Amino acid sequence: MKKILLIIFTLLSFYGFSQHYENFMSISMGGAVPFGDFASTDIDNTSAGYAQTSLFLSFDGAHLFLPYIGIGGTMTYANNTVDQISLRTDIIAKIKEQYPDFVIPEDTYISFDAGVWNHVNVMVGPQFTLPADRLNFDLRALGGLSFIFPPEMQIYLANEDEEFRKYFTYQTKVSFGYLFGAAIRYNTSNNMMIRLMADYTYAKTTYTVTDEYVGAGSPDLGEYEQPVGTWNIGIGIGYYF
Repeated sequence: MKKILLIIFTLLSFYGFSQHYENFMSISMGGAVPFGDFASTDIDNTSAGYAQTSLFLSFDGAHLFLPYIGIGGTMTYANNTVDQISLRTDIIAKIKEQYPDFVIPEDTYISFDAGVWNHVNVMVGPQFTLPADRLNFDLRALGGLSFIFPPEMQIYLANEDEEFRKYFTYQTKVSFGYLFGAAIRYNTSNNMMIRLMADYTYAKTTYTVTDEYVGAGSPDLGEYEQPVGTWNIGIGIGYYF
């Protein structure tokens, strides 16, 4: 009889745990910190993204079908501005190096435009949770689609006798991406939480650089890969259901 009661108590305890903690959703925001080639400002690195730290917004959730194991998911939006001053200076220096016949006097007309990196990730994958009283420690490894909306970038130079234009054309905007993340959830009540999180996200796109030197023949084309990687570090609130 004692064994039966013990089994019933254990099942009821597990049922109570699963009712409170098997599902949650949260919203978080914070800083999207670029790393690696995406943050590089080395003009000789063809994968340099000149990206700067900006903001991200993340919608996250998980279903724990066992006390410590479940399926997690995320939908994240981030935008990263471009270091326009450094990029403009470096491109002009590179043009002087590659095209020494193109003279750039002080009164040269220069038009430069660079937008913003926007990227959206929709990913799912396994999530592991270690509960400790009112705290939950989460680890997750997700994969899915990364929608990359690159900035339009171009520079135009003109003097009395010559014209030069360089522009960047991005060819792919949807690619496979992945995420490794960790979080701490603090349960403020039976249904609410505060969530601290840090995610490593990575995806790639490709782009073409076109150099048009008026009067020097056909344009020069080059195709390159552009990694898009950020550390998303933020805080949010969530709800158990």
